[in-house]
Amino acid sequence: MRTSLAIFFMVFVGFLMTACQNDNDDLNVATTEGSEEKISVKFELDASAIGYDVATKAATQFAPTYTKDGFSTYAFRQIEGDTDYVFEKTVSLTNLNYVPMTKKLTGTDLLPIGTYKFFPAYGLANQSSLLTILTWSSQILSNDFTIRYGGGAGLTGIFLPIIIGNVGALQFYDMGLTNTANQTVETSLQRAVSRVNLMFIKAIKSAGEDGETIYTKTAYPEGKDVFKQKTIETIQLRYKRLNNLMSFFGTDLTTTVFNVEDINLNLANGIILKGENPTETFIGK
Repeated sequence: MRTSLAIFFMVFVGFLMTACQNDNDDLNVATTEGSEEKISVKFELDASAIGYDVATKAATQFAPTYTKDGFSTYAFRQIEGDTDYVFEKTVSLTNLNYVPMTKKLTGTDLLPIGTYKFFPAYGLANQSSLLTILTWSSQILSNDFTIRYGGGAGLTGIFLPIIIGNVGALQFYDMGLTNTANQTVETSLQRAVSRVNLMFIKAIKSAGEDGETIYTKTAYPEGKDVFKQKTIETIQLRYKRLNNLMSFFGTDLTTTVFNVEDINLNLANGIILKGENPTETFIGK
């Protein structure tokens, strides 16, 4: 990866997606559309845990924002008489509503009756110009699905399911095959792209009870800052052992890791804040 925003690592983020029958009916209700019967499926996607740990949170105006168009849920239907699952559709966002305050996406979509596996993600659909992923049409669900980042602009958040192993670990769901209620679909996401924040603080160094070093953050007088009213000319970053290719399950597939030297941050973009973060930060020992 060519920027600090493109180092892959795993940070757990809770994610819940449910699919069920119409709330007003205890049975699956199929509708006919074209030559196939379809079932109305309700999705309740809870992404409320998406965000940063309090110890590394960014200042408010640089914190990430999440919108409906960043979510995608890929539905794979089992081939009749076979164990394979073929791509059926990307769940439509038309009838789904995203509430930023709660970070919940809810609504319904139609799916042909069948047995399914679902692959939810965030950050793939709305960053397609920066990422190389497969063409979904007629794809058989496999472990070979990859995401490649080619550099250029910085990536925002990408979240993928927490799956250990392979596609066999994805749970299957029968949709509309019986008169019983559709099974609830539950899954979790983990963050797959890192972000680096630099924080300059004034702190008092002291020793803790067990001898460890403790830094206690100290406020500056009003109108003063850690830079003593001077202007930073350059911030330069260097990274080692970067990767730019991973599987849909978060496995690093980069053949040769690489280093990137001399990444100069564009300070003209107003990326530096001085004492403007209203929430407390936690400086480690």
